[in-house]
Amino acid sequence: MRARRRARGLGIVELLIACALMVTAVFTLITVFSRSSRYAVMSRNRTVAILVCHSTMDEIKAHKFGTPAPKSWSEPISPVTIYADGRPQAMDFKRTITPGDAFVGKAAGNAAEVSILVEWDEGIGKDNGHKTMTVKVPVWR
Repeated sequence: MRARRRARGLGIVELLIACALMVTAVFTLITVFSRSSRYAVMSRNRTVAILVCHSTMDEIKAHKFGTPAPKSWSEPISPVTIYADGRPQAMDFKRTITPGDAFVGKAAGNAAEVSILVEWDEGIGKDNGHKTMTVKVPVWR
């Protein structure tokens, strides 16, 4: 009786399964990298918006009570320039400050409230990823 020779190598089924696994792995990696870059952009934009709010709050703290709000507060601050890896990048943010009667006029009590609204577009998702951040700052007299 003859001994059967065992076939060596991969069969067509094994080859198709290996290809399917490789395609799935590559697709998963591409998805992970694209999402991580999108989240990095969103995080950067939120950080810039927070910095805009902080600098505006510092301006409000330094503003003397009894004098009108400066006209620069009603103007947009676009574009904001940040430096990423030594390269300047212009970013469009819109800042709206609503001082109300915080600096001039009658307010109820010894404090009033100034509202800072920062808006930007991320270019991702519905309605171009329009985002807003609102900060309310108490102004003491």
